[in-house]
Amino acid sequence: MWFLCLRSSTVVVHDVFGEAHVSAWGRTSFSPTVGDDASLTWKLRKNCSLSPNQLAIILGLISVPCLIAGVVFCFLGAPVVLVFSILEVCVLALCFFQYARHAADTEWIAISGDNLEVCITSGATEYRRRFSLSLASMGLLSDHDNLTCISESGHMVKVGNSLPRHLRQEFFLALSSTVRQHRVGRWPD
Repeated sequence: MWFLCLRSSTVVVHDVFGEAHVSAWGRTSFSPTVGDDASLTWKLRKNCSLSPNQLAIILGLISVPCLIAGVVFCFLGAPVVLVFSILEVCVLALCFFQYARHAADTEWIAISGDNLEVCITSGATEYRRRFSLSLASMGLLSDHDNLTCISESGHMVKVGNSLPRHLRQEFFLALSSTVRQHRVGRWPD
């Protein structure tokens, strides 16, 4: 099922009315929204076509007929079909669980006061790092990934994994421009 492997992203900007989803495949603006506490927030995540719950339902709909066919052939004298049916369901389940594990991957970047906070959730792990806005440096990695690199005092975080490659530079420019404007005391419009 190749359609489950397609990878795009969604930029989610929090505002006072809830979450506004902006597709990264169309015309995207990487402008942050000012929160109640005067913080600026970007939330980047993959645009997964199926939630883990929907994925479990589809796995059941695919697995049940396969196992029923295996049991029928086992009763008709071909037990090897049941073995391969079970093997097929196990491989499908492994692939679906791997997909579901990373369906909720998120990169969250916030500017609040003199802090730039980054939180990256990948699978079951969460990484948080707080940088001083005045000391943090930002750059665009020039390798094949074009990820935004935020570093301070030997600590480095790469963000932008959930964005398509052609939008990573635009995101870097928007984030670095906002950081520069915040350092000199001007909030972006």
